[in-house]
Order: sequence, then C-alpha cells, then structure tokens
Amino acid sequence: MCQEFPKEKWIDAQKENVLDAPYYHVVFTVPEELNPIIYSNQKLLYDALYHAASSTLNELAKDSKYLGADIGYICILHTFGRSLIFNPHIHMILMDGGISNKSKEFVKVNFFSYPSFRKRFMKILLDMLESDIGKKEFKQIKNSMYLNYKDGFYVYAPPNKFKSLTALIKYVCRYVARPVMAESRIIDYDGTFVTFWYQRHNDDLIIIEKVHAYEFISRLIVHIPD
Repeated sequence: MCQEFPKEKWIDAQKENVLDAPYYHVVFTVPEELNPIIYSNQKLLYDALYHAASSTLNELAKDSKYLGADIGYICILHTFGRSLIFNPHIHMILMDGGISNKSKEFVKVNFFSYPSFRKRFMKILLDMLESDIGKKEFKQIKNSMYLNYKDGFYVYAPPNKFKSLTALIKYVCRYVARPVMAESRIIDYDGTFVTFWYQRHNDDLIIIEKVHAYEFISRLIVHIPD
C-alpha cells in the first residue's frame, strides 16, 4: 500500500510531460561484460547510457530515410532484472511520430530499422565509454564488443501493444517506481539463507532461488545510487 501513492504521483507527472498521441515502449540494453565497468563509475557512465540511447533515436529520426523529424521521448534508467542481478538498461517511452524538419507538421513513424538501432546504439555507447575511461584502457574491451556483438547491442522495440498512453505509462511504472523486490516474493528465511521467487522474463517460468543472506543483501544494495 505504501508504494501506491508514489506510483500514482509518478504516473501523473509523466502524463503531464507527453502529448495525447500513440507511443512505443523501447528498451536499450548492454552486454553483461560491461556491467562491472558501469558499476565502478555509476554517475559518469549512467549519463553515457542516457546520452547513447537518446542520441541513437535523435540521429535515426532526423534521417529522411526513416522519419526526417524531431521526436519526443522519456528515458528512464533501470538497474536490475527480476533476479536482482545488476543489469543497467534504459526504458524509453517513444512518441509514434515527430515534427517534420521540412513541413513542420506532425508525421507518423512508418518504419525504423531496428538493426540500425542496435548498431548505432553500440557505436555511440562504446565511443562514449572510451572517451570517459580512456582510449588505451578501453581498447581491448571495445574490440571484443565489436567481435562478439556483430549485430549490435540488443534493443527491444516491439510493435505497440498498449491500448492507451496511460496503459503504457503504468506498465513502465512497474519497472521504475517500485522497490527492487516486493516482500511477497520472499518465500523463506532460515537465519542463514533467503529463498525467493521471480518470473523469468524470456519464458515467464517461475524460478525459485536460495542464496545466502549476505548474497541477498548484496544484490539489493548494488542498486542504491552512489
């Protein structure tokens, strides 16, 4: 119950920032190999994540092959997956259209190349990390990313499945305006080990996990911002 009021306030605040138009839900993710690097310098590299996601969309949207327009969106950082493991990614509420650079009228998004999303996002983010960390220090990691992720970093951008903007905002709110774990997901604590459950994202299978209390606490506190 104590979470309901903050959630409703967050939903109302986002509704004030958007137009009454269709929107998409887009998620920008990074490979797990980059997670320790991002965690070691959260303030600087979270900013890089935001800028890489927004720059990817701005550049592709301005391209006349796709839209040729200025678009609107809201970016939200999320740092954990359902198993509580550190997993930084960007949720985005993306307007289904924008203001045309030529006619200055609203034009609808008819096509975005999602392979281009992936490759462009990877390039922009890796270039930013290289600039922040140092070319020499980051060279080996950057080369391995291009070698192992030839299709780019994964961007989840499905067709719009939400009946209304409010439904989309409420869905995203489930990820960002809630604690890392609800108490109801804790099955047992025997004084040493914590048993909890989560629903796996890729197949909706219920997973039950038992970890030492220290490990459980460490999975929670890594999501406390610096």
